[in-house]
Amino acid sequence: MSYFRFSTYTRDELVRCGESFKKDIISYVDILNLFTTYQWTDFVIHWFACAAPYPAGNSIITYAHEPRASTPWQTLCGDKEIARREPGPRNHGEFLLDLTHVDVEPMPVMTQGGWTAWATRIRLGLESEWGHQASPRYNIERVLIDAAKLAAVRAQAKVMIFASTNTQNRDDIVECLSRLRSTSDDSVPWLWFDIPWTWDRRITRWEPAFGLVDAPETTKSEEPSIPRV
Repeated sequence: MSYFRFSTYTRDELVRCGESFKKDIISYVDILNLFTTYQWTDFVIHWFACAAPYPAGNSIITYAHEPRASTPWQTLCGDKEIARREPGPRNHGEFLLDLTHVDVEPMPVMTQGGWTAWATRIRLGLESEWGHQASPRYNIERVLIDAAKLAAVRAQAKVMIFASTNTQNRDDIVECLSRLRSTSDDSVPWLWFDIPWTWDRRITRWEPAFGLVDAPETTKSEEPSIPRV
């Protein structure tokens, strides 16, 4: 079973991550559009848990909360490949953010429970916030509250998942993310990914979008510098 996994957590890998995530969403859009908000959140967490590197002897553990939907999203997917993916080592508890890929090593001091793992570096930090469909301004506020957590945490690469109310709202959110990253003196790339509430009037269909916040010229969703699927 072949699907996207991180290896080096570089800018180029974030672009490939965005491409793969968008491709999966479009491929299964008829099923995903039946999801509740909780199922969408569980789906995002599972997808990025499965994107953690998992070679033999890998020291990376995914930290994320347990599924919260009363009906697992996988039940709507039947035997589809996306529902059969298996994540690598995972801790069902959050570490600072909604999801993190964390390098762990044995603690230098033995505790009463023996040798326990301690976090040495966050390779990937992710936050997701669906915001508020009826209010574009409140939607931005909700997204930025969670994005501020990304800005405050040191990680090799970062991902912000959100849902825009329209294309202007998407561009406003991306601009705010760029300003937040800049004022936080953050030098690592951020992947933003928009799973919109409604269809895009510019292309007359529903379609997710993504891009990178890592330089002034790449902050707008209409900029052509980021490859699209």
